[in-house]
Amino acid sequence: ENCAMQELACGVLCLLTSLNAGNITRAGNANAIEAIVLAMRTHADETGLLLNACRGLCNLISHDADNVSLAGTVGAIDVVVAAIRRHASNTLVQDTACVTLFHLTIGNEENKRRADDASAIEAVIGAMRGGGCAISQGEMRA
Repeated sequence: ENCAMQELACGVLCLLTSLNAGNITRAGNANAIEAIVLAMRTHADETGLLLNACRGLCNLISHDADNVSLAGTVGAIDVVVAAIRRHASNTLVQDTACVTLFHLTIGNEENKRRADDASAIEAVIGAMRGGGCAISQGEMRA
């Protein structure tokens, strides 16, 4: 898989699903979430890809409970927490990943459990100490 192509594709998915409920549903049905998670796993060191992937994932899950559940099931929480940890010196990746983690867990108890299993709280606190993660620990518990 070509990293540049994956990064571009994640960016295009982000644009196509921005505030477009129809495209969010179509992308979810077309396995976009699984493709994004795979791209994040495969290219975990590539900051540009991670930014586009997190942004695209946020669009897909922000207002779609089915997509939130699907994202948790296919491992989105693990790759997002890994991005927070792996890119400790990149506040933009950390901020974007924290926002994505917020949307993955708000109102979804199963995803909160998955986040606990992935030690997400410790990753977020580590990001806060390093200057990243604009979301506070209290907001993550919402």
